[in-house]
Amino acid sequence: MEHDPDGELPALDLAVVENEQELAAAVDDVILRVTRLDPELGRLQAELLLQEEALQSAFPEAWPQFLLVEELVNARTAELATRLARWAFTEGFNEGERYGRRSGGAP
Repeated sequence: MEHDPDGELPALDLAVVENEQELAAAVDDVILRVTRLDPELGRLQAELLLQEEALQSAFPEAWPQFLLVEELVNARTAELATRLARWAFTEGFNEGERYGRRSGGAP
């Protein structure tokens, strides 16, 4: 899946949801777009970078440890985001089945 920052959000279908790499790429794409387009998230991102720079300046000897912690937090967040996307897709599919509707691409 290619990242197209100006295109439409990626479609979630059963093939994407069942493919771990494609689902992760779709979730990353949504996160990048939403962060870029939403002013509040853009403000939070800028503040995060500012605080990271301050932390690195204040505690240069601890910076490698902080980066490791940040990497672990990001890995956990990415895993949770893909699980949330899979759950939401499944719930939407189940809801459609319940009412005789089918969502795009789902059997």
